[in-house]
Amino acid sequence: MLKRITVAALCLSTASPALLAEQTRGGLYIEEVIVTVNKREESLQDVGASVTALDADMLEAANIEDPFNLAEMTPGVVTRGRENMTIRGIGVDLIGVPPVAFHENGLFIPNNNVGGNYYDLAAIELLRGPSGTVYGRNATAGALNLRWNPPVDALEFKIDTRAASLNERRLRAAVNTPILPNNWLNARLVISDHRRDGLVTNLLAEKDRFNGDTKDDQMARLWLQSQPTDALQLNLRYKYFQRDQYRISSPSALTRRNGSLQEFGAEPLPEDLTLVKARAHQMVFSDQARELFGDVDYSDYKIDVERVDAEIVWALEDLPGFGNVDMTLLVGKSSDYAFRPLDIDGTEATIVDVLREERDDAVIQEFRLASQNDSAFNWIFGVFRAEQEARLTALNFVKAKIDLAGAVTGIPSPTGGSVYDLDTSTPDSDVTFTSEAVYFNGTFRLKQWLSDLPDVEVFGGLRQNRDSQELFEVNDVAIVLPDRENRTRAASISGGTTNFDVDFKEPTGEFGAKWFMSDEHMVYAKIARGYKNGFGEVKDDGSLNEVEAEQLDAIEIGSKNRFFDGRLQLNAVAFTYDYQNLQVQQVRDTTTVTENAASASLSGLEIDMTVAATENLYSVISLGYLKGTFDEFCSSDPAFPSLSDPSCPEGEQDLTGNDLQDTPRYKASLLVNYQRPLGEWGSLRAVLKTTWTDDYFLRHYNREDVDHFASYTNTDIRLSWISPSTSFTVDAFIESLEDNDQLFFRPVPLGLGVEGVITNLGPNSPRTVGISLAYQY
Repeated sequence: MLKRITVAALCLSTASPALLAEQTRGGLYIEEVIVTVNKREESLQDVGASVTALDADMLEAANIEDPFNLAEMTPGVVTRGRENMTIRGIGVDLIGVPPVAFHENGLFIPNNNVGGNYYDLAAIELLRGPSGTVYGRNATAGALNLRWNPPVDALEFKIDTRAASLNERRLRAAVNTPILPNNWLNARLVISDHRRDGLVTNLLAEKDRFNGDTKDDQMARLWLQSQPTDALQLNLRYKYFQRDQYRISSPSALTRRNGSLQEFGAEPLPEDLTLVKARAHQMVFSDQARELFGDVDYSDYKIDVERVDAEIVWALEDLPGFGNVDMTLLVGKSSDYAFRPLDIDGTEATIVDVLREERDDAVIQEFRLASQNDSAFNWIFGVFRAEQEARLTALNFVKAKIDLAGAVTGIPSPTGGSVYDLDTSTPDSDVTFTSEAVYFNGTFRLKQWLSDLPDVEVFGGLRQNRDSQELFEVNDVAIVLPDRENRTRAASISGGTTNFDVDFKEPTGEFGAKWFMSDEHMVYAKIARGYKNGFGEVKDDGSLNEVEAEQLDAIEIGSKNRFFDGRLQLNAVAFTYDYQNLQVQQVRDTTTVTENAASASLSGLEIDMTVAATENLYSVISLGYLKGTFDEFCSSDPAFPSLSDPSCPEGEQDLTGNDLQDTPRYKASLLVNYQRPLGEWGSLRAVLKTTWTDDYFLRHYNREDVDHFASYTNTDIRLSWISPSTSFTVDAFIESLEDNDQLFFRPVPLGLGVEGVITNLGPNSPRTVGISLAYQY
């Protein structure tokens, strides 16, 4: 019998109810949650791992619409942007191989560009900790899976609209309809349009679209599902997402005050970090841009994401020697395109202005067999392959203080000289990543084998990974003479053609045991290994930087419990990580350069509690403690290249004992949901969500004047009226009550020969006030 994947309720880290408090003959209780993080259905309270699972009700109640909102409510998780997530101190700075494996309906997304907000989802599942068996590549920190609402054999329709501060307008709709009777063919169509003014004001913007971090997103997706028999399900899914957004870095408070920008000819900027002067969007009209990109203009700026996948799920019964087995075949193809400007300095002086055209195509295939037997032993066997081709054409207008006498062999480490205008270009870059893996995972429950044995389940798995990269890239660095405004010629001083290929093979997996002390209490312990493949990258001067693979060995001990007849759910987990060859990124000139830290250690404790106090009141509390430090690491700071320590090579600082970036020591969140019935007038619902994040460092150099990120609180308040039939909902809300609009989560240090140049991406949203209306049929 085919098992339909359902999420009966939800959980936050372990169980968090939205309409979760159910009244039965036995009284109030928190409903069981079914998840699929191990690629089979199981109760969340039976999973030997830390999992955050949320259904549609919780996504709405907690206002969780993107990874940033998700991170707020999850201990040990922070984000640096829409698709940039750090779990337990493990993340990626700017570009490179992400350590969190993003999935949509189980389909692996190699570049993490999911696209669109969290609308009409059945569930979100976030696995915290290395998952080297069923996920493999990019799952060193964990894995995220977004599950759409599937088509059903009924006519359904819903629509909502939102209006808020910053001229925000959003319209979303979903329609579900049967096409052929008896589940032979059902369809579900979802559309969304979301627009908002920029979070960063560009004082030189000719149009509103050239302010920073605007929102102009459109999304459409379609799911066709056929279930001709109870044993066979066929799925075809399509998604299209488009964005028009201008990325502008805002110079840090230190950079605005220290005069470093003025050395490049920039005018002083106001103290307000949301005010900038950006001109990178005008690059499209330059002769150099037309030579690389052709005849283009403002209308060509866009990001397109297109994805299609097909899935077959077939329940095979009574196979000789195997019993009941579910067979799954999943094949997907994605095509991403982006043509966009990036103003990295946030001034009118064209210190670092970037124009990029990116194409990313991927084909993902997975074949899986999973036993479905009521026996002591169950297993999963799978084969996985992903091929991703990324092509890039880029043009950078740069100012740098260099010693021209050393430019014969390339741009030297900038320590003096004069400020020159540089054109750095990548006319052609083609990188192909191929990942292949075979994996096996099994569980064995002793008591089900022999009733006299303790109720202990042993679980484990092994995955053999093979990752390869082929790279071809052409780069050129030219000095503009005499300067950019009076350009007469450009003299090439560096660059060339690079060919590179590398291959990595690494086994990963996990082994552990769960002890079911009773129906209400379980403890588990496991060891796991995660792995992130190495790669090669080309510097501005054309030289190759080879990055080694990193490994993570983890020990995790946890407990999952229910008390007071299921009205209180309390889960806790402690973990320790040993990290080798940690990949750390920084910006040098106009290139992101990755280096390997020798080793690092992390440890932490996470506690999640859900309380169903009454039928109408529940609360969710999460607490986290995290400590991550470098055991051994020397590195040079591109923003302060003159600093060095005698225990390290010349020009490098000793970072041993420094905190890893994005590791707040403490984190806490609270969500309270109260719904009061009004009889024939419907009901009122009040939701309070607040999170507190301890101070931490945004870079591994741990400079108090640059890297220190002060502790902050973020609070959302929402009041809703729900009609008696539950068809209509009216919301009034205040989001980001504290109005922390001066917070930026992603620093960009610029090694341009002048110390103290650091800009920031990833602005926090300011206080937002608005209303939304929703109707469902």
